[in-house]
Amino acid sequence: MTPEQIGKIISVISMAGTKMFFSPPLAFGLDFTGYQTFLLILFGSTTSTVFFYFFGGWAIEVISKVTVFLFGKGGSKKKKFSRTNRFIVRVRSKLGLFGIAAITPCILSVPVGAILAYTYYRHKKSTLLYLLASCLFWTLVIVPGWAFVITLFK
Repeated sequence: MTPEQIGKIISVISMAGTKMFFSPPLAFGLDFTGYQTFLLILFGSTTSTVFFYFFGGWAIEVISKVTVFLFGKGGSKKKKFSRTNRFIVRVRSKLGLFGIAAITPCILSVPVGAILAYTYYRHKKSTLLYLLASCLFWTLVIVPGWAFVITLFK
């Protein structure tokens, strides 16, 4: 395997680990087959999910403790709700863990979804399983979908 091929593989895996929806066009553009694309995207999204579920949750806890230690609790500031925050709260309140897992790979990014799931549902044993199943499902949907769209425009 040449360094160029290794660089292509790392590019697809890292793209799948951050914004999964846009990784199939990258993989197909780098001349990977459908099966190779499927495996690379599945590997990238699942490893990123596991990494950010455990490390991201730990990092948030450490940062919040350090912030409280350095600056104190502070006054109660009125929280500003953005459009994204409202959407996440709606999904969490209506659909729960299943909703967060369902929108993680495509609508949210993989790191954001994994950290949100950890933040709200870390005490449920099935949380990580839901996230990984969602990665598998969306990989099965996205790769053939993008393959179809790309063949339409060739």
